[in-house]
Amino acid sequence: MSQTKKQLAQVVLGTATAALYSAPSSGFAVVKEIFICCTTSGSVTIRLFHDSDGSTYDKTTALYYDYPVTGNDTVLYQAASDGGIVIDNIFGKIGGSASVGSAVTLTMYGEDLIS
Repeated sequence: MSQTKKQLAQVVLGTATAALYSAPSSGFAVVKEIFICCTTSGSVTIRLFHDSDGSTYDKTTALYYDYPVTGNDTVLYQAASDGGIVIDNIFGKIGGSASVGSAVTLTMYGEDLIS
C-alpha cells in the first residue's frame, strides 16, 4: 500500500454546508490535522462533519457543531495521536460550514493511502 502525505484540501467555508474532502476512488485517506483559520476580526462559529458513507451533515456526524472561533485566530484539530480520521470508502466525506461566509479558511493535512 502506497502512502502520500500531503495537503488534502484548502477551502473557504460558506454558510451552506458542503463537502470539503472525499477520499480518492482508488483507496482511502487519513486526515491528521485540520487548521481552522478565522480571517476576519469578528468571531464566527463553524460546523465540521465526518460522514463515513455519504453526505449527511447533521448532529449525528458532527466533529464540531457551532464551535466558536475568535476573530483573527486559528484552531488546530490534531487527530494524529489517535490514528486520524479515516475515510475508508469512496462515499465518505468531510463537510463543513461557517456562520459567516468567506470568513474561515480550512486546511486539511493527511495521507492518501492507495492499495
